[in-house]
Amino acid sequence: MKTWTLKAANTKQLAAFYGVDRRSMATLINSYQPNIGKRTGYFWSVDQVLLIFKFLGPPPLVRVI
Repeated sequence: MKTWTLKAANTKQLAAFYGVDRRSMATLINSYQPNIGKRTGYFWSVDQVLLIFKFLGPPPLVRVI
């Protein structure tokens, strides 16, 4: 299990944390889009990443510090 310091992340990085394809991750995030909000540029902010972890559960492949 890898450790990761909480910071802004893009969809590809989040998909790697959950062990799913980028498109699958985008679909999961889009289902919670009204609660998470729109991303700025290519990255989800730290607050948005926390909300994603809240809705999808903690990522099984990474220990967040």
